[in-house]
Amino acid sequence: MSSKIFKKAISRITPEERAEMVKSLEIISQIHFIMDKKGINQKTLAEMLNVSPAAVSKMLLPGSNLGMKTIVKLELLFGETILTTPQKIEEEFEKYIELPLDKDISERCLSIVWNAAEETGMEVAITG
Repeated sequence: MSSKIFKKAISRITPEERAEMVKSLEIISQIHFIMDKKGINQKTLAEMLNVSPAAVSKMLLPGSNLGMKTIVKLELLFGETILTTPQKIEEEFEKYIELPLDKDISERCLSIVWNAAEETGMEVAITG
């Protein structure tokens, strides 16, 4: 019976609401990841933000609506990015892709790619 009620409730969620919940979970997950990495618990974060532990607990609940001010405040506090864009990720990635390689390294890399392609039967196209 409860399964039917749950399925009915889930079916009423709009695509926009579902997408919003997913984004919220991604952001909160990133905050927890950074906190774990830095050894910060909720009590310590509350002290750092000068708010109650209950306020931090509420802020980190799935579905909480964190505003941009809060996200930026946390980013500055942690010294880490919580929220980014595909464009920013691509720009950061390109910094590493465009590193100049000396000829010997380039030839060894190309050799590895060709050998892997031959072993797997994949085609390799070289552009630019």
